[in-house]
Amino acid sequence: MSFISAAPEHLSYYDLQLDHPHWEQATVLDFGGNRGNALMAGRIKESNYWCVDVSWDAIEHGRRDYPEAHWIFYDRYNFEFNPTGISDLPIPDLGRKFDYILAFSVFTHTHEAEMIELVKELRQLLAENGRLAFTFLDPHYVLPGDYNPLLRHHHPQTNLSWRLERARGVNPDLPVQQLLSKAAGADWCALIDNRELYLGQDDPGIRKTGIASSYRTFCTARYISRIFPEATILACPEGFDTQGMDRHHCCVLKARKENAVGMQESKEMVTP
Repeated sequence: MSFISAAPEHLSYYDLQLDHPHWEQATVLDFGGNRGNALMAGRIKESNYWCVDVSWDAIEHGRRDYPEAHWIFYDRYNFEFNPTGISDLPIPDLGRKFDYILAFSVFTHTHEAEMIELVKELRQLLAENGRLAFTFLDPHYVLPGDYNPLLRHHHPQTNLSWRLERARGVNPDLPVQQLLSKAAGADWCALIDNRELYLGQDDPGIRKTGIASSYRTFCTARYISRIFPEATILACPEGFDTQGMDRHHCCVLKARKENAVGMQESKEMVTP
């Protein structure tokens, strides 16, 4: 059976980040939405919701629970969630544009080049005033004090230290402090198999790594701002309950617009 998420709904996260849109009237594409993780909050009209995911079983699960929504299996290769899929398969033509496209913890499992490629495709699916919002994990983001018991010996407590301490639960010999020192100051890092840490251009991507159990990527807010200079970058809302797990940043992008000579219009970067 392919992956079916047990995670709680994530629309409340986006509701805070996007300043409480009128979800009831919006068309929404939940990219990597699994069994309908944005729909479960009950605020999006079922017939206005599209879910695209690489897990066939999750798509079937969502279709049974929400038959009026639109469920699209995306047969793209992903070693964790669809290992028999097709490499580099474009996002399918959905026949419409969307007011909001959401991607929660999707690009935390992809190489930088794949993230850039998919974001470019997703922006083409936005309505004129639409927004694409996707999450990423800043490895150096400092978590609140006493955030999680696993981090009681860490100063500061960060997203990466939480992830490494969690990995040490199944691999007691993991050199957590050594890996944290290695990652200090890095803008991009990838944790493979919960034991090997690659920085920046040394990240091989999962295709070159061979058999592995997991591939988790981290990038700083300033690095995402360099990749997408027209984006709004938002830290995890203080009022959002992460249940003691890592805290996601959000990158918000408008539809890609072209001027008369086919060049992208310049836009101001806003990074609260």
